[in-house]
Amino acid sequence: MRGIILTILMLTIGRVAVNMTRRFPYPFVPSIARQLSVSVPVVQSIIALQASAGLASPVFGPLSERYRRKYVMISVLWVMSAAAFFAALVPGLWVFAVVMLIFGLGKVIYDPAMYAYMGDSVPYRRRGMALGFGELSWAGSLLIAAPVAGLLLSRSDVGNITAIMLNHAGGAAYIDLLTHAAGLQAVFLFLGVSCLIGGLLILAFVRGYPPNPAFASAGLSPRMVWRVMRSNPAALAGVLYALFVSSSNEVLFINYGLFMEERFGLTLALLGSLTVIISAAEVLGEFFVIGVADRIGLRRTTLAGIAVATLTYLVIPFSPTLTVALGLLFVLFLGVEIAIVSSIPLFTEILPDNRAIMMSSVAGAAGVGRVLGAMVGGIIIALTGSFTVAGITATIISAMAFLVLWRYVDID
Repeated sequence: MRGIILTILMLTIGRVAVNMTRRFPYPFVPSIARQLSVSVPVVQSIIALQASAGLASPVFGPLSERYRRKYVMISVLWVMSAAAFFAALVPGLWVFAVVMLIFGLGKVIYDPAMYAYMGDSVPYRRRGMALGFGELSWAGSLLIAAPVAGLLLSRSDVGNITAIMLNHAGGAAYIDLLTHAAGLQAVFLFLGVSCLIGGLLILAFVRGYPPNPAFASAGLSPRMVWRVMRSNPAALAGVLYALFVSSSNEVLFINYGLFMEERFGLTLALLGSLTVIISAAEVLGEFFVIGVADRIGLRRTTLAGIAVATLTYLVIPFSPTLTVALGLLFVLFLGVEIAIVSSIPLFTEILPDNRAIMMSSVAGAAGVGRVLGAMVGGIIIALTGSFTVAGITATIISAMAFLVLWRYVDID
């Protein structure tokens, strides 16, 4: 038992490092844009490009079926570390864009490998607690990355030191860029060290398992992944569930700021403070899964979470006061977080011989769902201007997630 706890802790630390590369830029987009001497939409487009890497999860995620999961995770962390160190030494817009894309691809490889490894190592009756603890890395990464990145972006001498070195080496043309990008360089240096340490901890303390013999020699292609998935209705249901959950949440949330501003007159600063409510709901949902899900059953917990979210989508547009709206926002993200986090250990048991394939397919579906949800949400507001229509649409999609899980996934 002690060995499993240590393994979960090391894998979670590694995932904190991975998630920090994903979450650090969001609060500091204007500052990053200034340091790169570009407009805010350019940085936002690069962040969107990084997020779209999730669409490649079914292609790259199953790598840990062919290779040892432990070494796939270590390799990902060290490649991300090398990319971060390169960005720290060679600042520039294109370097920033390429490195952020590498970070995005690294996450879509690391996450399925970690989920599959925990599925292999932790008995199903304890998997909700194990993977719920692992999911704390999502909220934890922002709690670490935000203050550290804010401090480094506001004050750093890394760029000045590198500029002096380049000046002596005849690279005066880069000095101005380095001086402006100093804080961002320091952030990348921090991320590089974090990923390096995460890989070292997994190397030292996590036991290695052999790769999946079905794919070790034959290789792995999208066609083989599809053949594995289509043979199991529960696996396809899990993919649809992830698609519906992520798209329903995106339909409503992409318009929620506009709703709060128009209905209750919230200022930009107050809209930003909503992240505190969302983060608190996410953490509470993760602890709920850790403490309760294994006792009452992962399937029941997942269904309860998505049921709460579905009902809240329907009610939120009719909030009579700001206090009610904020309370419903908390309930919504509590339900969504429980629905997502408890579904992860549940889905690791659908294809026990092909866990990485299953989890990478789920991650890819969630990525597609976010893109589709953002598109649908934007179209709804453009055509109707009604947040109520967005809420009803989110309710219908979320109800589809509930029905597909209830009908086709019968594991508990």
